[in-house]
Amino acid sequence: MFSVGIIAALLSMLVAVVSTLISKRIAPQLGNKLSPILTVGFGAVTMLMGALIFGFGSLGLQDIIISGISGFFLSLGFIFRYTSLRTEQITNTVAVGQIQQAIVVIFSLFILEEALSLLQLILIVIVFIGSTLVATTERFELNRNLIPAFFASVSWGIYWVLIAYSVNNSNNFLLSLIVSRIIGIAVLLVYLFFYRKETISRSKSIIRNNGRNIMVMLLVLGIIAGLTNGLGDALFGAVAYYKVLAVGSAINTLSPILIALLAYFVFRERLNRQQMAGFVVMIVAVMMLSVI
Repeated sequence: MFSVGIIAALLSMLVAVVSTLISKRIAPQLGNKLSPILTVGFGAVTMLMGALIFGFGSLGLQDIIISGISGFFLSLGFIFRYTSLRTEQITNTVAVGQIQQAIVVIFSLFILEEALSLLQLILIVIVFIGSTLVATTERFELNRNLIPAFFASVSWGIYWVLIAYSVNNSNNFLLSLIVSRIIGIAVLLVYLFFYRKETISRSKSIIRNNGRNIMVMLLVLGIIAGLTNGLGDALFGAVAYYKVLAVGSAINTLSPILIALLAYFVFRERLNRQQMAGFVVMIVAVMMLSVI
């Protein structure tokens, strides 16, 4: 019988797939200024609803600070992710994002003082090699547009290490995530303020060229992406709470496979042989890294 933590991991993976696919739909139009605030902002709504149902609990000052710092990396990751999604295939972007799992292991060495085995070191190197294959062209030239996706995975790797630390220390996953989101929203609002003219100009352009209804549809999709993203993070927070992060992380590696399959039919995306080889190698290495 599946435990609550395993069920939470499966549901988290599925809603994350939905949120990511919607993100690809809105990124080219809304850009990397408005899209992140919709995702992070409405993600907080889902978490607040969960806290109202199950209770907020409390956090110590140390955990509040740690959760707050994680919010900065959360928002930074979304800025970088949407930068790549504006122009690149969702399959490539998500595949490069799997570096996050390796980053979690690396940072765990410093924060949780875990030992790194030779096999883990080899698998981390393989993950980076696979990522390089996905992020390069057939002539092995670096696709610079995927560099932000790399930095997004680094930012989210740090985010999840800090959240896992706070959750394990406080036994309160919802409040840790909510504090993180609040700080993330604040960071993104400051970011949006500095680029407000560009954001307003882009919004007017969408309305002028496609009509007000299209703009409303994009905003609604952005809200749905945010709600599902918040639900996915809340569910994965429960994975940390029930202390099944290793298995949960392995289950989470199925998301890029589902995204690649769905992107093939929805967005007509294709990978060349070299990118496909890198994709497969990376997913296998990440799955092994998550369970050993």
